Amino acid sequence: WRLAEGNPRTIKSYRVEFYEQLHQSLRERFEEEFAPFKDNEDWQGALDSADFIFNELELVYDQVVPKFPKKYKIFPYFVLEYHRHTYDLLNQMVQQDLDAGTILRLLRFVRDYYTTMSTRLGVTEELLEPQLLDGQEQSLVDDYLKLVRRKLVEWTSNLMQSESKDFVTRQDPPEMSPDGQFGLSGAVDLFQIINQQIDVAADANQGKLL
Repeated sequence: WRLAEGNPRTIKSYRVEFYEQLHQSLRERFEEEFAPFKDNEDWQGALDSADFIFNELELVYDQVVPKFPKKYKIFPYFVLEYHRHTYDLLNQMVQQDLDAGTILRLLRFVRDYYTTMSTRLGVTEELLEPQLLDGQEQSLVDDYLKLVRRKLVEWTSNLMQSESKDFVTRQDPPEMSPDGQFGLSGAVDLFQIINQQIDVAADANQGKLL
């Protein structure tokens, strides 16, 4: 570094200042990306938009890392910065009153996040600190199960009341199967409800939910 007149000049604490500026820039990047979703409490939308994390880290690895000395360890720095901002975002989410669908989406995001970090970027879960959700996955699973149980009781109660009323006030006889058995349409609806919940649990890749 030299001034116009050619006198040597030492830039003090350059690396520290560089990292501070980078930290601030990445914080603003996350705030800009997720602010609209936070304002609208669209947490599933926020999770869906998080793919930029992996895309940008790939860009850093390909385009930024070659331009820095190895001693800067620039890629690990970017990875941890992105990870910690992701950690903060998820912590904000779990403090909200999440519906069942968002809870499942959040659980699936965490699993996919670690898998993508490993397969696309070669970053193992052990290197990503702190742990996303602070290990609260089981608590979220329990919250989801409580919501689903309550909803199933509500749905089946409403279904039985409706079916009972239709049966008592019927104008036509119940449907008859080919083997001579009477049936009510609510039975079909009940199994559709159960099947839908099973499909949702299977998509979440959570054995306990199934």
